[in-house]
Amino acid sequence: MEMVLKQEHKKASYWSSVWRRFKSNKMALAGLIFIIIITVAAIFTPWIAPYGYDETNYAHTFEKPSRQFIWGTDDLGRDIFSRNLYAMRNALLIGFGSQAVVVIVGVIIGAIAGFRGGTVDTILMRIVDIMYAFPTFLFNVILVTALGRGIHIILLAIGITGWAGTARLVRGMAMSLRNADFVEAARALGAKEFYIIRKYILPNMLGPIIVSIAFGIPNAIWMEAGLALVGMGVRPPMPSWGNMISAGTGYIMAFPHMVLFPALLFALTLLAFTYVGDGLRDAMSPRGEV
Repeated sequence: MEMVLKQEHKKASYWSSVWRRFKSNKMALAGLIFIIIITVAAIFTPWIAPYGYDETNYAHTFEKPSRQFIWGTDDLGRDIFSRNLYAMRNALLIGFGSQAVVVIVGVIIGAIAGFRGGTVDTILMRIVDIMYAFPTFLFNVILVTALGRGIHIILLAIGITGWAGTARLVRGMAMSLRNADFVEAARALGAKEFYIIRKYILPNMLGPIIVSIAFGIPNAIWMEAGLALVGMGVRPPMPSWGNMISAGTGYIMAFPHMVLFPALLFALTLLAFTYVGDGLRDAMSPRGEV
């Protein structure tokens, strides 16, 4: 019991020191606050948005920012502020959802390959090599074309094509941990492989996996925007930052607000996740200890 309490205290001390180092990084902390704000806004979008994302008003097409339409309207008279809120909601759903797929697939394959080694490792790593060799964007286009352009299909496609990096990361850590003293002690006590991986291997990988997720979310959001720019993103009239920016570029000289607001919110979101990822990487690195 005393040993368990010491281990729990050590874990608590580690995460408290990570948080202390993280919050000392002002840009990372600002990024985290921004992410919390937009996540809350995304959750409550149906109640926050003053108009529906597909609600048209042909008497107010191309209207510039005003009291009634604070970010203006587009060529169909749809409120750009409301559409940005829904686009943000879709982007975060795709970002977080795709990373859930990445973690589930990548962690399972990487942990098994690194812990078992031998033929199992060789076979699984050849699959990872094939995933790396295939162009990710083209693979996403093929999957979305074959399966459809729904939000859940897109996040699944991005997750399926993005797990290889996580698998390699987890495999490397599993290989370094599988001969550790605490793992050998667990084997000597008769613990099963799945139990050892779940109880001892995965908890020691949590930090790098969290950092990987933090960088993976903006990559997924960027990927969806890229798909939208080539006409393979979320199907209109459902908004995404990619199709909003693409639609607005044709009117950028006369009505720059159609591009400015979605592009600005898109860029700030990517920047916030990047700063948080950098902050987490520095906070969880031993070199970050002060």
